[in-house]
Amino acid sequence: MCDPSLREVEKQETKLRSEAETATEQGAQQCDIALSFVHRYAGESGREYVNHWSVAHSPNDHWNRRVEAGAAFFAQLEALALADESAAHDAMRMAVLSPNWSSQGWGEESGFAWQMASAAIVGLRAIRAGWDRFEPVE
Repeated sequence: MCDPSLREVEKQETKLRSEAETATEQGAQQCDIALSFVHRYAGESGREYVNHWSVAHSPNDHWNRRVEAGAAFFAQLEALALADESAAHDAMRMAVLSPNWSSQGWGEESGFAWQMASAAIVGLRAIRAGWDRFEPVE
């Protein structure tokens, strides 16, 4: 697992936003944007596996810095959603369903969940205002 610093996560976010804007400009329906919290690896059989929530937890790091990193991970999803909302929906869903998601109060999960809950409230306001619910493309 990698342990990106907040600066590295923010650089990744900037890169993702650029890629997402380019994909949107090109009219891309599908977008292959790598999220820094998703880890792909090959098993012994050569089959590819995906760990949808792969973040390092450092008990020695300042908790607030890790919350900021978690919020930056969510910002990567915001960038992805510019190009492919269904992919962002899947990535968000799979992150919190991952067996690696920790509900033990780690900063990364707390920051990510805070941003996701905030986005959900905005979404609920939009639904109350008459907007349709989001239905991901299968």
